[in-house]
Amino acid sequence: MRIRPWYLDEQARYYRQTIILSSYLTPEMNALFNGSCLNYEGKVKLATEFTGVLPKIQLEIRQVYERFDASSIGELDDARFEYFCTKVYPKIQESDEV
Repeated sequence: MRIRPWYLDEQARYYRQTIILSSYLTPEMNALFNGSCLNYEGKVKLATEFTGVLPKIQLEIRQVYERFDASSIGELDDARFEYFCTKVYPKIQESDEV
């Protein structure tokens, strides 16, 4: 017999596996987890925290912000690239050669 007796007795909701994936824990997900996930063997809720990679950086690098002028918004990208090629990149090359 392929149909299980517990399925006919409307007990199938206790024998299913539900996986909920999300980046944030919300009240709606808690309500779904507590109200609809009724597993016979129990439930598990895992929360992992990702600390990121910034604490692993050992060298402290100084950030330098520089202002450049552009005549219009349409020429902004070209002006930024030109400023990088003429002012910033030569400094990088000089510091790399030393």
